[in-house]
Amino acid sequence: MRLRAFVKYHGLGNDFVIARGQAPLEPALVQAICERRLGVGADGVLLSLPTGRADCAARMLVLNADGSRAQMCGNGLRCFARYLVEEQGVRETSFKVETDVGALAVDLVHRPDEETSSVDAHAPWLLRVELGHGRLGASLDLELGDAQLPVRCVDLGNPHAVAWLETADPMSEARRIGQQCSEHPLFPERANIGFARWRVAALELVVYERGCGITLACGTGAAAAALVARARGFGDAEGLDVLLPGGLLRVEFGSDGLLRLLGPAVRVFSGEWT
Repeated sequence: MRLRAFVKYHGLGNDFVIARGQAPLEPALVQAICERRLGVGADGVLLSLPTGRADCAARMLVLNADGSRAQMCGNGLRCFARYLVEEQGVRETSFKVETDVGALAVDLVHRPDEETSSVDAHAPWLLRVELGHGRLGASLDLELGDAQLPVRCVDLGNPHAVAWLETADPMSEARRIGQQCSEHPLFPERANIGFARWRVAALELVVYERGCGITLACGTGAAAAALVARARGFGDAEGLDVLLPGGLLRVEFGSDGLLRLLGPAVRVFSGEWT
């Protein structure tokens, strides 16, 4: 399949090329598109596909920068929802998107008090995304040579493991051992590894994403780390703020057990891949 017209969006620097499609792209093409010097540059490609579900506006297919397929992407979903409104004529402010982990709800929220210079008057600045019931899984010790790294596994449709740091810098740890942890034999399909620590009133987090490497933000990674933080007694009943390299995301704990992700999604530019 060839990709022609596309639009680029980002959520706190976690950036995506979004286009209509009918079938998965070849991994080599995805890699070429995502290459930051010779291509468009992105953490992944999102394809808008027809959906067979009457309750969904479209189907989102997530392809990582290395061409591999991901089941879900929280920041990608927020950007994809804006794409549907701005590029595909979806008029509702609340709707569902079909993903590989089921139908997920998005709610577009306009914030007139925030900086909106890049946003049309009718367009939302923030997107609230229901991520489903996050499930805390096993605690594991990853063998890394002569050292061990304790992690807590979290299921959000895609696999996450969160390493809780007391004093170490999350970015330094992600650079040092992120790839090694992501590709650890205990994760046969690789995993997204979050390095988190509590900083006064917010959770500081850096995520090494499988198929992408270190990204400026990760939506499901923020939700996974928030669940671990809550289990350790941080945050409050309503939720907590997660500080990522690209900025701040809010993770809310709904009374219905659903996790909700709140943060910006920005349209950058459109183009044609030739």
